[in-house]
Amino acid sequence: MCQLNLHLLKILDNHQGLIIIDSTRRGKRFPDALTRTVPLWCAAMSALLNLPLGLCTLPSQVSASENAAMAAHLATAILPRLRAAKIKLPARPTKPLRLLWISPSSTSLDRPDPSELEFIPVYCVCVSRVVEESDGYRGDNYVYIQGAADDEKNWAQGLAPELFWSNRAAFLESADACDARHPDPSTHRTGHASHLPGTPLWIGTRGSARRPWVEFTHVINCTNAEDAYDPAPSST
Repeated sequence: MCQLNLHLLKILDNHQGLIIIDSTRRGKRFPDALTRTVPLWCAAMSALLNLPLGLCTLPSQVSASENAAMAAHLATAILPRLRAAKIKLPARPTKPLRLLWISPSSTSLDRPDPSELEFIPVYCVCVSRVVEESDGYRGDNYVYIQGAADDEKNWAQGLAPELFWSNRAAFLESADACDARHPDPSTHRTGHASHLPGTPLWIGTRGSARRPWVEFTHVINCTNAEDAYDPAPSST
């Protein structure tokens, strides 16, 4: 409960719902943030709004004894401090907050009309597919290792959502369209690569990934084409 995230109350009040997306490490279905931290936050905010629904946790992930310990901590430690601080809430939703959990193994995805609910839903979505094997899950053209992308602060080096959204039109072009729009007559390559400012990363077309490499030490092929790394044609 280090961050109050009070701005979320305004979003919940305006849209009558919220989706929180996270991932988790190998062998787990949901991260602790979605099964413990977020439930505590929702229960605390509902109590501050005088709309107590009680602490709602996922039984398959949080045992009854742990739920009781969390509820006791909420009542004796968290809520007294929040009330003593006399926090000014930016919005006051009129319904309590309740969590709904979704993962790749969920069998159904109900989409109830928020106006018909007696609570405001907070959807906790985990995008990690549970993989028990140490070598990960082998797909048609990839190997999925659960948890490999956890904690982007350790690997993103400045690659942020804002950078994607500001360049999304170029990112989402087809490989052929991008190759055709960015010819490079000075080299054997038919494509173009752009440096992501503040990172050691480049994003480019299939053509820019052809050898010989000058700017790159490693290339990740995100296409189904097998010739992305073909050597450049000989100049002789």
